[in-house]
Amino acid sequence: MMMMMGMANQQRIKTNGIWINIAEKGTGPLVLLLHGFPEFWFAWRHQITHLANHGYHVVAPDLRGYGDSDSPLSPSSYTIFHVVGDLIGLLDHFGEQQAFVVGSDWGAVAAWYLSLFRPERVKALEPGRAERAIARYDYLTVMKKFLLINKTDMLIAPPGMEIIDYLETPSFCPSWITEEELQVYADKFQESGFTGPLNYYRAMDLNWELLAPWQGSKKNNGSGKVNRR
Repeated sequence: MMMMMGMANQQRIKTNGIWINIAEKGTGPLVLLLHGFPEFWFAWRHQITHLANHGYHVVAPDLRGYGDSDSPLSPSSYTIFHVVGDLIGLLDHFGEQQAFVVGSDWGAVAAWYLSLFRPERVKALEPGRAERAIARYDYLTVMKKFLLINKTDMLIAPPGMEIIDYLETPSFCPSWITEEELQVYADKFQESGFTGPLNYYRAMDLNWELLAPWQGSKKNNGSGKVNRR
């Protein structure tokens, strides 16, 4: 285990008022690898070596609260503003104005908001975990998996499996849709991609924050009745 952990240099860096542990390797343009839950920098061990061998300075931090990084006690210290501030501090530490950013799971959320809040610091944002998983299938298969779901229980993929891999591919179409109609969906998503639609889910927390002023408000449903949210 120690030999595997030694595949990259580790150090703790003071950023945004806390100490963040990072693993780094290589020289060249900076690539920031952001892990998800429940992981730490070790989740990127294969990518670290591969990218470093191809001329990049790879930095994979333990996000705040993970691994050997500081873990503030208050949940209020884990907002996306805190996490983005940590990442900006890492870029500043290395004297880099921009970085390539890759994220997985919650790391993808952090990467997306870093690009949103400080676009001048992001050279390129790699597709998120969901997009990479979906890309393993042709678009018609993806449409079949999502549009023809016949499971009635909660859709949760087993640990270590992506939801797209968990979903079955039906061998025939139900009566309400044809293969040709599914192809219409497939052709359009092949043209536009999935990042936009997936960003609706990535913006859920932001929407929740923005809707705070309406917490507890009442709405009129158009029939003269007033309902409480």
